[in-house]
Amino acid sequence: MAKRLVHKHDADDDEDDATLDNIVYKSGTSNLKSMNAYTPKPISTPAPEENDGDNYHPNEDDNDDDNENESDDDNSPDGDSSDGDNECEGASEEDEEPKAFPKAAADKKDKKAAAAKKKKPMKKKYIDREGSDTDEEEVNEDEKEIEEWRTFWSRKELYNRYLPIKELGRGSYGVVFEGKATWSNEKLGVELDCKVGIKKVRRVFNTDTDAKRLLRELKILRILRGHPSIVKLYDILPPLDPVNFRTLTIVFEYVDADLSKIFKTSQFFSGLHVQYMLYHLLLGVNYMHGAGIIHRDLKPANVLINADCSIKICDFGLARGFHEDLALDKQDAKKNRKKKPIQRGLTTHVVTRWYRAPEVILLQQQKEHLPAIDMWSVGCIFGELLQMQKDNCATAWKRGPLFPGDSCFPLSPKRSKKKNAIYQSHFDQIRVIFEVLGTPTKEEIASLNDEQARAYLEDLPKQTAQNLQEMFPGTSADGINLLINLLKFDVKKRLTVQQALEHPYFTKVRDEELEATHSRMKFDFEGIPLKRKELHQYILQEVLCYHPKERARFEKSGIISPRKKKGTQKSKKK
Repeated sequence: MAKRLVHKHDADDDEDDATLDNIVYKSGTSNLKSMNAYTPKPISTPAPEENDGDNYHPNEDDNDDDNENESDDDNSPDGDSSDGDNECEGASEEDEEPKAFPKAAADKKDKKAAAAKKKKPMKKKYIDREGSDTDEEEVNEDEKEIEEWRTFWSRKELYNRYLPIKELGRGSYGVVFEGKATWSNEKLGVELDCKVGIKKVRRVFNTDTDAKRLLRELKILRILRGHPSIVKLYDILPPLDPVNFRTLTIVFEYVDADLSKIFKTSQFFSGLHVQYMLYHLLLGVNYMHGAGIIHRDLKPANVLINADCSIKICDFGLARGFHEDLALDKQDAKKNRKKKPIQRGLTTHVVTRWYRAPEVILLQQQKEHLPAIDMWSVGCIFGELLQMQKDNCATAWKRGPLFPGDSCFPLSPKRSKKKNAIYQSHFDQIRVIFEVLGTPTKEEIASLNDEQARAYLEDLPKQTAQNLQEMFPGTSADGINLLINLLKFDVKKRLTVQQALEHPYFTKVRDEELEATHSRMKFDFEGIPLKRKELHQYILQEVLCYHPKERARFEKSGIISPRKKKGTQKSKKK
């Protein structure tokens, strides 16, 4: 039976009294280290490439869930390898740099360098988004080029607490830098010089949906804060102007890479690696589901990983509570489309296509079975983890998603113009799923509520399920059984997270003491229409959870009402 942790803040707590959930958990490898055979060896984690900072980004505007094909330039394996006895490494001698370059190439390089020296270096222009440093120091035209991070932050904005070092990525959402902490704070869990991911979210109030999505993620990350399988939000820096701010700086723990990058490297995993990683992914999902939260966008890019195989779930921008009215998402989407035709709002159409559960594709989601959406995604990720084993996929470039569809009925723009005709593509997501798992039974199809969905499925050619043991010959019978039961078409037959944790596949790596769940939470801002000012205030309340001493400044600005004293309330009642 799952253990439930008791927390300082419950669903009924006043928002002003919310505290940080800084629980110290037992290390995920404490028991396993005493059993060396059951501890996976470190893996090779590629450094994040430039313009690829989405790992730390809570509301990604640029992530088009109907375009998952990434550039081939990102597929190059990490050239840095450790000792040769590491069974995870798939290093190749072919990537070694030649000892000497041709003389002509060297001469050409020298000429270019000489020409570059003659050019007068241009000073980079930068804009202080919040505040300015010009009143603190004069900028000398002859001084060295201004640091890259100064394009996005003034020193005032960072409060001299964090130093951005290297840009990891940028997009319409903002920018992410690798950095380090220049201060320590026990309450926030920040240690001096620890590596962090510093993200500046821009256009916080671009639309109400954007603001609500950011608010949702900030609150969820605070609620789930401290669990070892969920990325930790260290800090939200107070805006210099609480009334007129349009950007927000948030600080996350730094993680080496994500699974999507690991899958593109040339290394291989042992069966123990796969068991360990999947188990710790399920620990994070178990903790979320215990709190009444579903992620709704689990995919390899949203599962961060360190060299020690520790797993961190990130990007909760699409997450919801179990009992929320998802129809409100449709209303928000329609509202945003009226304002800006190109703007994509949140709908029940969630989860990147390749990891999208059949009930999501067919618009058959039911509140009581919403957690099954995450479990399907876990099954899809499991299928890709299995391909990291050499016995299952001997060639790295042949790895890929289990269900690589190119369109999604009924929400894809590609529709047949013929009357009463149903659009069909050979690579439609549902069709690709059935080619692997087989066509559902007549009873399962008949149980669907939507007539068009039933007609579509009945019209598809009947498919026989492939033999997953033949697809993954290096996987144990227990592993195949787990995969099959995570990918059940019928949500009632699909494994719950607790059932998955108890599966015999995890016998070697399971630690029941790690399977605690969070107390059920309620999101008081969901299910009710909120004005821009209210969203503004809710976000500032989240900032105050990390910096309560800023309350006086926020109240003085007039954006937040002064807190009522308990003694005053009692006297009024009398």
